[in-house]
Amino acid sequence: MNLGVFLRKFCEKHSLTYVKIGQILSTRYDLLPKKDCEELQKLLDNTRPLEYETIKDIIENDYNKPIGEIFKRFNKNPLASASIAQVHKAELKNGDVVAVKVRRPGIEKRVRKDIIFLKVLLTMLSAFIPKLRRIRPIKILNQFHRWIVEEMDFRNEVENMVLTRKNYGKYNNHFGKNLGRIHLIRPYKKLCTDNIIISNFIEGTPLIKYKKKDSRGFKSLKTYVVAGMRELFESKVYCIQADPHPANIIIMKNGDVANVDCGLLCKLEGEQLKIIQEMFFQIYLKDKDNLTKNLMFFSKNKSKKLRKSMGNDIEEFLESTDSRGIGFWYIGLAKIMIKNKISIPDGFALFSRVNIMIDGSINTYDKDITALDLFKNEFRAILKKRIIKNLESTDYLPLVYKISERIKKSPENTLEIIDKFINKYFAEK
Repeated sequence: MNLGVFLRKFCEKHSLTYVKIGQILSTRYDLLPKKDCEELQKLLDNTRPLEYETIKDIIENDYNKPIGEIFKRFNKNPLASASIAQVHKAELKNGDVVAVKVRRPGIEKRVRKDIIFLKVLLTMLSAFIPKLRRIRPIKILNQFHRWIVEEMDFRNEVENMVLTRKNYGKYNNHFGKNLGRIHLIRPYKKLCTDNIIISNFIEGTPLIKYKKKDSRGFKSLKTYVVAGMRELFESKVYCIQADPHPANIIIMKNGDVANVDCGLLCKLEGEQLKIIQEMFFQIYLKDKDNLTKNLMFFSKNKSKKLRKSMGNDIEEFLESTDSRGIGFWYIGLAKIMIKNKISIPDGFALFSRVNIMIDGSINTYDKDITALDLFKNEFRAILKKRIIKNLESTDYLPLVYKISERIKKSPENTLEIIDKFINKYFAEK
């Protein structure tokens, strides 16, 4: 039995919490061989399904009426069976085709039991393993527990669907011909309960089952990544589905795309959003000093000694970012923060998880591309806008224009041209 099979069977045997851990590992191609990741991906939508009679009982208890009075048709075989819920295709009395997501019974109690066991285990192990103590495993476990609790709250998921539609709907009118459209889940709020979510049915193929490396798959993934990155750089409140594994990303006709899970959202705003945006630019441009400054923002210790230590770590980290995905960037920053005893904020941790999983999902489709490869041209355009915006508040814009015109004619002499123009400009001042 190989490692992937062992881990999958272990997770399946030990209930929801372990399945969620296995799902996260299933996109970590940087940690596990491809065949082991693919084995763990069976946990994404292939968990042992509930019997139809159990599903029927949950529906009839919540609505207090026979299932035949709610649906014209109800497919007894689930479309997907995951750790928290399973999904069935159905048709309402008015003819609308819908997805019916039914929560597994008793999952809160099982999760609490799992978390208590893991806390005891990690506390005991930490007493004997200094390296484990250093990463503060109980804090990480508490964070993970909060994420699962949020995913189990179906009322919260319905509100997340509404918020996501509001945030992402605006992008469809601004995509060019090389991109598709984002399709967003629309809940039937009046029909949703604590245990059931009814939403519009999304027609397509989950990325995990889409085996063709063709223009449609590539276009769908590019649309998905570009929409997420536009949300990061163009919104005052960043909001993205935080569980983007390959069973939740749906490849559709004409390069359109959808994400069919809103149980957990990553929401950032204010100073934290601003810093994460700046870090993105600083990693891309290898701006060690400003990246160090921004990481120091999260530290209570502002000493020169810590700044120097982090600066050295960041310099080494930046040497390896060119050929790696965005997920790797934020894993690297998290490692630096842990090494230097800086507490990782919840928002930063969740944002890191999102990007790790997006890169992992893309690697499931094509191991040779990353999210940055799909977004690079858009990102450069955003970077140019940022530079121009920074210059607009100064009187240097005419100078930069002159420099750029000369560089266009002689790109091989870029540094010499910049030096010459700047010296001349300040001599005249």
